Amino acid sequence: MKRLVAALLISGVTAGAALADATPEQASAINQYAPGVDVSMLNDDQVEAAFAAANGTDSDAEKRTQIEFIASGEGTEPMTFSEEQIALIEEYVSPEEVAKMTGQQMGNALSIISTSENHNQKAARIKALIGN
Repeated sequence: MKRLVAALLISGVTAGAALADATPEQASAINQYAPGVDVSMLNDDQVEAAFAAANGTDSDAEKRTQIEFIASGEGTEPMTFSEEQIALIEEYVSPEEVAKMTGQQMGNALSIISTSENHNQKAARIKALIGN
C-alpha cells in the first residue's frame, strides 16, 4: 500500500512538472481571447502556441477558436473558419456573438445555415445554439 501511495505521489509530481509556468503577460493575452481557458493547466508548448495565436493577425473569433483548440490538448493546428464562413454566420447573429462562439458552435451554425429553413428559422436555431 505504501508503494502504491508513493507511486501515486511521484506520478502526480511528474504530471505537475509538465505544466507550464506561464508569465502574467502570456496568461492575460490567452485569457483575453479565451477567458474559459485555465492557463495553469497548459504545458509549455500549449502556452507558447496559444500566446502566438493571441498575438497573431487573425480575427478575435479565430484567435479564440485556435486557443481553445490548443488548450483542448488536441494539438496546435485547429480547425479554422474562413472570413467568408464567419461573415455567413454574422448574417444570423452579431459579430460580438460570433466572437464568443466555440469552434464546435461555429461548425454547428454553418450546418444550420446549409439547411433549407428560412432565414428567421436559421437565426432562431443559431441563437438557441449559443444560448440566446
